[in-house]
Amino acid sequence: LVLSMLYGLPGFVMEAALKAVQSHDEVTHGMREIYRRRRDLVVSGLADCPGISVLNPDAGMFVLVDVRGTGLTSLEFAWRLLREAGVSVLDAAAFGEPAQGFVRLSFTLSEERLAQACQRIRGFVRVLDGEAPRPVLGTVTSTATVEPAAARTMIEVDRLHKRFGNIEVLKGVSLTAREGEVISLIGASGSGKSTLLRCINMLEVPDQGRILVDGESIHLNQNRPGAPLVSDAKQLVRIRSSLGMVFQNFNLWPHRTVLENLIEAPTQVLRESRAEATERAEALLERVGLAAKRNEYPAFLSGGQQQRVAIARALAMRPKVMLFDEPTSALDPELVGEVLRVIRSLAEEGRTMILVTHEMAFARDVSSKVAFLHQGLIEETGSPDEVFVHPRSERCRQFVNAHQTR
Repeated sequence: LVLSMLYGLPGFVMEAALKAVQSHDEVTHGMREIYRRRRDLVVSGLADCPGISVLNPDAGMFVLVDVRGTGLTSLEFAWRLLREAGVSVLDAAAFGEPAQGFVRLSFTLSEERLAQACQRIRGFVRVLDGEAPRPVLGTVTSTATVEPAAARTMIEVDRLHKRFGNIEVLKGVSLTAREGEVISLIGASGSGKSTLLRCINMLEVPDQGRILVDGESIHLNQNRPGAPLVSDAKQLVRIRSSLGMVFQNFNLWPHRTVLENLIEAPTQVLRESRAEATERAEALLERVGLAAKRNEYPAFLSGGQQQRVAIARALAMRPKVMLFDEPTSALDPELVGEVLRVIRSLAEEGRTMILVTHEMAFARDVSSKVAFLHQGLIEETGSPDEVFVHPRSERCRQFVNAHQTR
C-alpha cells in the first residue's frame, strides 16, 4: 500500500491492498468475538462450581481451570471425568508437569458443546463431593476405555465381501464398533485389514454386504453390471465427513502449508468461516505439538510430524469415528513414538477409533477390542487379554507369538 502511494502504482493495486487489510481486520475481529462469547459462557457456566475455579479468562482460545479443590491432579480429573461420566468433554489435553492441578477448555468447541461440557463438569464434581450417585457404567474392557451403559453403535459392518478381479479379499466380514471403543485390526499382510478400513470409508466399494455409520446405512446400487457403486453422492460426502481417515503415507497436500491443509476441508465441505476453521486448526496444531509449524510446507517436516499433521487434519472435520490405516508403518523407528502418543491421547479421551496396526504392544495396551483377520475373515475377536494372552485360534496364537516383541 505504501509503495503504491509513493510510486504511483495502479489504483487496483491500492484497492486490493486495502481489501486485504480490511479482510484481515474483519477475520481478527470475528475471532475475538467468538473467543469473548465462548469465554463468557464457560466463566458463567463454572462460576459457582465447588472445588474448581476459572483462571486467565482472557488467555487466547483456552480457559484455564484450577481443579485442585477437587483433590485431583489435572490428569486424574480428566480421566475420572471420562470414567465416571462416561463422556469426554475436554477437547484440549490436560496439562502435565509442572502444572498439575490445571486443565484447559478449548473455545474450538461450539457454544452448544461448551455448555454441555460445563454442565457435565458440574455433574461430575457433584459426584466427587458425594452429592450425586455415580453413573452406571458398562463392563470395563480395557485400561484405556470405559464403555458407558447402552453406548450407541457407531460402525456396523455386516457380512462384507470385496473382490479385486478373481481374488476375494473380504469373505463375509462382520464387525461392530460402539461409541468410545478402540478396535485394533491385526493380522498378516494381505489378510484384508486395510481393505476393510477402506470399505468403511467407501474408498473401496464392497461387492456385497452392508455398512452402517451411526445407524445410517450406506446406499449401494446393486442393479448395475459389474461392481456396485454408491447411489447417493450427498450421503457419501456426509458420511465421509463423519469419518476421520489417517493414511499410512500421510496424503498431505504438498503445495499447501500445514495450516492450509487443516482448514481446506472445513471451509469447503462443512462451509465454516475461515476464522472458525483457523481457530480450531490452531488449537489442534497446539495439541499435537506443531503450533510452531503452522506456516511450514509438508516437505520440510519429518515423517512423524507429517503424520501428526494428518491426524490434526482429520480431527478438524469433527469426525464421529477415527480410522487409522497403519499410521506408523512408513515412519523411521525413532519417530513412531510421537505418533503413538497422539493416538493414545485420543483413546484416553474416549474417541471411537478403528486402527490397523502391526504395533502389537500398543494395540494390546490401548484397545478395548482386538480383531484378528486371516485370509479375508475375522478369525478371532475379543478383549486384548483374550486375543493376546488366551487366543482360541491356533493361527492367532502363532501370529501373536511371532509378533509379541513388537
